[in-house]
Amino acid sequence: MEEKALTAKKSGFSMLLLCFIVFASGAALFVYAIGHLERGENALGGFLLVVAILGYIAGIIALPGLWKVPMSASIRCRGSPSR
Repeated sequence: MEEKALTAKKSGFSMLLLCFIVFASGAALFVYAIGHLERGENALGGFLLVVAILGYIAGIIALPGLWKVPMSASIRCRGSPSR
């Protein structure tokens, strides 16, 4: 069995951008859903509200993965402590 070195560069910037997009679209969808609920369109408004809340939950779950990439890179650069 051979060992293979992984050389793919990981960047947390794309994940940060994705998290911002998810949160911004969730907020916009939330406001849009409240507008539908105010007009009395309860089925569509309720559905959009549930989708917005699920989007927030997905963003919160994805957020810890954002810190995984930069932290592992900084630990790798630090190296082993010298005594």
